[in-house]
This record gives sequence, C-alpha cells and structure tokens, in this order.
Amino acid sequence: MENIIDLIDLYKKQKSFPEKYTLFIEQPTLVHELICCAGSNLPYPYPAYSSWWVFHLAKNRPASVSPYSDEILKIFLSHEHPSVMRNMSATLLAIPSFSSFYEGNVFDRLLFVFLNHEFKVATQVNAFYLLNRFISEFPELRDEVASAVEI
Repeated sequence: MENIIDLIDLYKKQKSFPEKYTLFIEQPTLVHELICCAGSNLPYPYPAYSSWWVFHLAKNRPASVSPYSDEILKIFLSHEHPSVMRNMSATLLAIPSFSSFYEGNVFDRLLFVFLNHEFKVATQVNAFYLLNRFISEFPELRDEVASAVEI
C-alpha cells in the first residue's frame, strides 16, 4: 500500500490524477492496493482520495475495478467516512453488476442511507439509483421501498 500512499502524497502536492489512468492500466495490482486503501482506517486523506480514484477508474474503465466488486461492496457496507461512502456508492453505479451474495445487506444499507438525512445528499442520490437497479432486477421490492419512503 506504500505505492498508493506515495501517489496520494504526490497528488496532494500536484493536484493531478495520473494522466488517463495509465499508471493503473500499466500496473493493475495498484488497483487492488487503491481499493484496499479506500477501505482502510488510515487517516484522512488516504481512504477518501483512494475511493475518489476508484470511482474515476470505474467511471472511465469499469473493467479495471469490476473484478473487485465484492471488496467495493464490503467497503460500502462498513465504512463510515462520508467521502468514502459517496465514492463507493458512485463506483457501484459505474460498474455493470455486483455479486448477489450481499444483495440483502446491500439493499438494507441502501434503504437506510436513502432514508437517513444524516448522509450527504450525493450519497442519498447514489443510493436511490442503486435502489432502482435492485427494483428493476427484483420488482417485488418496489412495495417495500414505497412503504419505507411513506413512513
């Protein structure tokens, strides 16, 4: 993870994301390190910046992060930092699909985030779009979401 921490320290000074993600394309193992850093308990800014990079990789090169969807889900389910949650939920939107193993936990977390006004609006919006993905895949959940929103 030293490589990622060094990259983040460099980024903080230069404010430049590695040009066109070439570094992560040339060294795919760095993608896994980036995701591990995003889910870590390291002090700010490491998890926040790492999660932001993961999101931008997912948005521009979804195949580079898709193999790590389980880890991204675990981070979304467990991390409490607002930036990390926002970036991981946006990452989940950017990748085509994720493991069904966590569907119940993810659905519950999304509903909780969407309905809880303590979360940042962007995170709630991401949760809303992810809930819509669930509803399109499992139409029987529509009533559960509708009744939760009414309460």
